[in-house]
Amino acid sequence: MRALLLMGLILTSLGGCSGDASTVDSADTDTGIVENREALSDQGQYRVWIEPNPDPVPPLDVFSLQVRVEDATSSTPVEDLSALVVDATMPAHEHGMTVSPEAVDLGGGVWDASPFKFHMTGHWEITVDLTRGEDVERAVFNVICCEAPD
Repeated sequence: MRALLLMGLILTSLGGCSGDASTVDSADTDTGIVENREALSDQGQYRVWIEPNPDPVPPLDVFSLQVRVEDATSSTPVEDLSALVVDATMPAHEHGMTVSPEAVDLGGGVWDASPFKFHMTGHWEITVDLTRGEDVERAVFNVICCEAPD
């Protein structure tokens, strides 16, 4: 198990994913993809967490994400973003979702993004684009979605 987790972390970092997998939920044993709910933005300025609601993500149904953003150096909530855009794609299938989520600033560095709907099971990549002034950084999360209902 430890070797599989290590292999997944290595594959994630080699695959160009900007997120660090310091909070690992599970690994897909077929692909080696490691799920993460915490990621460092690509320029290293922000630490971002996602939490689905409901959790776990329901198969083939609508859910929302709570996104929490902190300054990576000071660990203080980031409250002065001018925009936060959240989306999801299936990299292996080269398509996105059938819905377009919008993010609402709840204050204190917390955002609510909805609706999300993973209309297929498998590996989804959630991106969070954080804008402050002219600067845009991206955090990336890997999600292995759900078993299809019987």
